[in-house]
Amino acid sequence: MNDKNFLFLKFWYLSDKGFRLSPLPGLKRGISGSTIGGHNLGINKYSNSNKRNEVIKVFMFLTSKELQKKYIINKGFYSPILSLYEEDDVCETVDCEFFKNIQLTARPTSKVSNYDQYSFKFRNYIYDFLYGNKTAEEALKTIYEITNFHYLTLKSDETNLGLIIFITTVTISIIMLSSIVFLFIKKYEHFFNFISNDLWIVIIIGFLVYLFPIFLDYGPIHLIKCYLNQYFNILGPFLMLLPLLIRLLINIPEKDNKILKLIEQKRIQIILYFIIIYTVIYGSLVISPYTIITRTFNDEKSIKICQMNNTFGNIIFFSLYTTRYIITAIILFLIFIEWNLRSTLYDIRSIVLILYISFLFDIFLYISNFIHYNDIILFLTLSEFIRIICTTTNYLLLYGIKLVYAVLHNEKKTLYGKNNNHKFYISNNTSMSNTNDENNDKIEKINILNADSKMPSISSLLKNKIYNYHYKTSVDSKFILENHRMNEKYSSDFSATFD
Repeated sequence: MNDKNFLFLKFWYLSDKGFRLSPLPGLKRGISGSTIGGHNLGINKYSNSNKRNEVIKVFMFLTSKELQKKYIINKGFYSPILSLYEEDDVCETVDCEFFKNIQLTARPTSKVSNYDQYSFKFRNYIYDFLYGNKTAEEALKTIYEITNFHYLTLKSDETNLGLIIFITTVTISIIMLSSIVFLFIKKYEHFFNFISNDLWIVIIIGFLVYLFPIFLDYGPIHLIKCYLNQYFNILGPFLMLLPLLIRLLINIPEKDNKILKLIEQKRIQIILYFIIIYTVIYGSLVISPYTIITRTFNDEKSIKICQMNNTFGNIIFFSLYTTRYIITAIILFLIFIEWNLRSTLYDIRSIVLILYISFLFDIFLYISNFIHYNDIILFLTLSEFIRIICTTTNYLLLYGIKLVYAVLHNEKKTLYGKNNNHKFYISNNTSMSNTNDENNDKIEKINILNADSKMPSISSLLKNKIYNYHYKTSVDSKFILENHRMNEKYSSDFSATFD
């Protein structure tokens, strides 16, 4: 360019008098396109507030019509104040018709985080077409993908998975919601007596809440979706766990406990208080907003994802997930205590299975965040399928199997069979009796050991009480743990008794 060894040159505007300037020709007469460049003026919001008015005055001076006119005449600069190109003294210096006919096009700097990278890719794809490596359709499609962001959609242009996931989620949600009706049909109510109807409804709402983020993944991502997605993602498991925790607390084989009775009476209020506290804690994330980042795959297809990079936000998430796993640990402890209760034998084992399945899915989802996916469709749909499978499995184990059994066996017997003899775990009355005898023998051994103890020990007493609860088969078991004095050799003797 410096040698001026060219006939036509497409370049930025230069005020050099040695060139004759003209707008870029377009496909149709009178339509062209010239790229606009330049720099922006701004004031840092963290700057000294006392000096901002002075800076504003400088900006007003730099952008004033008088100074812009001076720049045009003396320096040949281009000014965005188009009325200047109507003045005679300006047109004596520059070609006003040229500037008035320019049709400016802004570069897509706001659409990409790295414009230099975008420009490099854009030019290379154009070259691929110009030099025969790609057809015009292929090149334009690839260029389009640079700034296009993919998300789940009901359209089936590339894949039907978005439509399949949507229909599956809606169908499962309708089935879960409609199944609540069976709680209020008298001939089926005894199948669901493990938990009160209000707690069953909370659990099913928890399943639906956990599925809801799937719908939020459809369409373009924006900040409000980031907040709602994680809000429901965390709230759903809480709504599934809290009713189970409350039921197991009520189910502790201890009679006339005022605290347990209060929990039973205020069970819905407890859950509502928890939701309010959770919402307030989660709402504090507004002071540490999400960041929406771009992830690009090997085929140049990109998506936007929500990311929390703020330390305060990560602390909130850590505390919420920790609370969830503490509740899970308490539930497992209560399950150990109530493991042999005849009235809830099947339900207790179902809950254990549900907790382990949920934990495995959590691990899988966590590991999947660190996997580098080359396929954008796999990335968009894998977590949705995991969510659907996990929710459906837990629903079937906890509620659905009761529903199926109720419909297939339209008679007054539960999963435990008549007289609460558990059908899947106890084969007949004799085996149940044998089981009760074995547990009673173990409780007797504990009580005998207590009687021999001379020195009290809080930890030993606690262990003793826990094991006593564990071997009980009913709340009304005739063997009630008594608080006897224990000596220092309790621990070794206790272990030797069961060895």
